[in-house]
Amino acid sequence: MKRRDFVQTLGVASAAALTGHRLSALTPATATPPFTISLSQCAFHRAIFGDARDDYAHFTGTLHTSPDNVWRGDMDPRDIVWRARELGVGVVAW
Repeated sequence: MKRRDFVQTLGVASAAALTGHRLSALTPATATPPFTISLSQCAFHRAIFGDARDDYAHFTGTLHTSPDNVWRGDMDPRDIVWRARELGVGVVAW
């Protein structure tokens, strides 16, 4: 990049930054955030599976023969939505 092009780009970027800064001061404080927080079901793997995954060979064997027996935790996997709401999270990934 030539020096002249760099200086022009820098000037345009600076002007945009200053203008954006002034416009952001006029934006009301109640504007929606630019992103939302989501929560994945795997974040609760200990609460769902408990200690079932400590012996992985036994875990996979039980998973193939009787899948409901691997849920040794105190949380039902379907309760992820309610737990997320309790934490103030509005988006859940299964």
